[in-house]
Amino acid sequence: MSQKIVLVLTIAVLVMIGAAVLLSTDEGNNDEMKMLLPGLKAQLANLDRVEIVTRDETVTLAAIDGRWSVVERNNYPAKRETLSAMANQVAKAKLLEQKTSRPENYARLGLVDLEDPASEAVQLSLRAGETEFTTLLGNNASGRTGRYARDGEQTWLTDAIDVEKLPAAWLEPMIINVESADVARVVLKGEGGELTFERNAQSEFDFGQLPPDRELKYPAITGEPARALVNVRLEDVAAHEDKRWQDVASANFTLLDGREIRVQAAKYGEGNWLNFSVGPAPESAETGIGEETSDADSSETKTVVAITTALPDLSVWDYRVSSYVFDDFVKSLDDILEEQQTEDSDAIDLVE
Repeated sequence: MSQKIVLVLTIAVLVMIGAAVLLSTDEGNNDEMKMLLPGLKAQLANLDRVEIVTRDETVTLAAIDGRWSVVERNNYPAKRETLSAMANQVAKAKLLEQKTSRPENYARLGLVDLEDPASEAVQLSLRAGETEFTTLLGNNASGRTGRYARDGEQTWLTDAIDVEKLPAAWLEPMIINVESADVARVVLKGEGGELTFERNAQSEFDFGQLPPDRELKYPAITGEPARALVNVRLEDVAAHEDKRWQDVASANFTLLDGREIRVQAAKYGEGNWLNFSVGPAPESAETGIGEETSDADSSETKTVVAITTALPDLSVWDYRVSSYVFDDFVKSLDDILEEQQTEDSDAIDLVE
């Protein structure tokens, strides 16, 4: 093979390699340009604020002291997993298909400016330090997967993005969780008086206030009050205010480790409200949840019962809950007893 042929082949190979490199670079740039919010993916770990704005509502999620909180609910803990899922959806979303750039057609895609009274759009902003990423999201696509988005005047079909638009929807829903097996005694106080349920040596709950002429609805009902603290969930939350607690019922729970949990229950406005107060751990146990006292020789040693909650102090908040949850804390005697049977006799008038 002559040197001339070798030289030609070498040049051809170099040209092909160069073209491949250029093509690869162009494709990489095109991939970045196709992203809904270029650069967001690299900043996900640095996010410190997210804002969701609609025509009627604003939700601000902020990283405060290492915890994500809902600013509009006095910095109550936010759903971290939901936030993570949404942020990842947005960071990975690509511009799949170019749509209209004519303002008169924005309404069909749900992308009218927020200033318009008829706007159904959602403005989503994610901030990482001094860097902010913002997009306007519209309707979900009909008949296919995806959502419409707008950048300036241009609209696009992008990947599916799920965004909660109400502050309450972002709240960490679980208020408190205490297993019924960790409850030793329950005292319910209300207008009808006081009801006491206490665990006996057989680990069942006794109810010593059963009227002699009445029966329980069913034997296991005496154990139900102890289950009231299991996975208690909220509908909404507000900072604690005395005005909600003028006329209240209460439920006091004594745990196996001696700690007391006091729950106040009141109807206020159109809502059912609860307030929780958790007493300190007894002296015979450590204050750290789930730990044991270091004094192994003490016969009074108790393992502190695990209380799962998103807050160090539950009492600073008032929790609006469903009627289903509320009713567990306000039971009366009639709620646990079988209905009384009455015999009606017809009066017969004898006419002579």
